Amino acid sequence: MKVSESSSSHPSVLGLAAYFSMLVSQRSWMRMLVAALAALGAAAAQTVDHFPVPAGSHPHDVAPAADGSGVWFTAQRSGHLGFLDPDTGEVRLVPLGQGSRPHGVIVGPDGAAWVTDGSLNAIVRFDPSTESFEAFPSDRPGVAVRQLHGRPGEVWGAESGTDRLVRIRTR
Repeated sequence: MKVSESSSSHPSVLGLAAYFSMLVSQRSWMRMLVAALAALGAAAAQTVDHFPVPAGSHPHDVAPAADGSGVWFTAQRSGHLGFLDPDTGEVRLVPLGQGSRPHGVIVGPDGAAWVTDGSLNAIVRFDPSTESFEAFPSDRPGVAVRQLHGRPGEVWGAESGTDRLVRIRTR
């Protein structure tokens, strides 16, 4: 960059300010570029694994198990709650019942897998320690609960089909 000069052949204050501003901008840009490249390098060092599930199951949502042993998933098309052991690749499917079309799954504060199932018009809890189900059907048709979130003692869902929120107390 050319620094503007005054009539006395000395760089003007404005010219110096512009020059230093450009240097700072270039250095900031360089720092951002170095940081971005470092982040890309870190991302490139990560691995991506894919795990096949049974054909036709059409997995929808996933939730890591509370004990870290695997991942729960909803097999929306086949009507199952699935469990993947990523160490072995083994998949176990648990049927949710005739006509089931599970959508969302979370691991609740109680360690159980909680599933939304619009076709059953219910929220379903699966206890992995006892391998038992408990259904919480809605009192209205067409609730369309798709998402759940939990906190100690409670699981919450949104009944988008009936304009309501639902809370299930787990204690």
